[in-house]
This record gives sequence, structure tokens and C-alpha cells, in this order.
Amino acid sequence: MRTASTQTDFLPAVEAFLRDPTQENRQLVIDVAPTADKLSGIFGHAQSEESLLEKVNAFLDGLGDQDEQTWARFLFLLDGTLNFQVFKKLSPFAGKVLLIADYGRGTVSLRGEAEQLMTVLIRDRMQWTVYDHDKYLVVIPSLDSAKTEVLWVGCDIASVVGPRHKEAPRDLDDPDPKP
Repeated sequence: MRTASTQTDFLPAVEAFLRDPTQENRQLVIDVAPTADKLSGIFGHAQSEESLLEKVNAFLDGLGDQDEQTWARFLFLLDGTLNFQVFKKLSPFAGKVLLIADYGRGTVSLRGEAEQLMTVLIRDRMQWTVYDHDKYLVVIPSLDSAKTEVLWVGCDIASVVGPRHKEAPRDLDDPDPKP
């Protein structure tokens, strides 16, 4: 989602559709979707025009219906772009802090609004500096699972189609772990 053509054609078309969900605006998204899919794979590099049309319509319906899973996947792709905040304001997550956890093999990348959250907590609330080698530990009283939402966005392993439940620790160097 970080290519110039995707940002200059596809994203403005999606925004126009969300602000005014007319058939004309839907068609505009459909018209530019093949280029966006080729560049970013947003629709899984659809193999045919028919499958691409189905995926685009499902995507637009999900966004328009405020489906959290559709929005989570879309915002995940927009992370780190100027468009992230534009679309977040149109999403069911408007007014919420979004933290992105992207797990690799033994690593994790935390993105989204984590830095903004820390700045608000440290600089704005505590009135402390947030530069020049300062280090802080932020303590959260509890992780209230009733108030915290976690949405699965995807996996880089093609065969994984949903969130996996926690298993016993395994050897990451073993390509064929025993059950």
C-alpha cells in the first residue's frame, strides 16, 4: 500500500466511496483496483477479473458496514503512511488507540500508535521530556480483557487462515515439529 500509484488513485477512490457510498464511487474503486492489487496485493493478487470484482465488492461492503476485521486488515496495510489517520477517522476504531503487533519467527515489531501513546502519557500527562536519551517504563495497572480488543489481521504463512491458539513452546529451528 506504500506505492505512489496506489496512494494517488486507489486510496482517494476508497475515501470518496466511504464519504459518499454511491454506485459511481464504488465503480471508481473497482476501476482502479487492478492496479492497486498488482502493486500491493491488497486483494491477494486476484487471478481473474471476476475474483477481483468479488473481493473488491466484499472489501467495500466490509468497510461500509464498519466490519472490524475488514478495517483491521486495511489499517494494518496503511500503517506508517499519511493515510493511516485519514482512514482511521472513518473506521469503527475512530477515537481509539491502535497498536500493531507483527510477529516474525522469534521477533515482534510493535507499530501503529504506540509512539503517540507513549508521548501522550509521558510528555503530555507527566510533563516530562521525550527526547535526548530519556528512558521510561510505563506501568499499566491491568490488562482488562473485557475492554481490550485484539483482531487477527493475517499471517505470512499461506496455509494459516485464522488466529492460532497458543501451543507449548517449540524449537524454532525444527522445520517439522512433532505434535
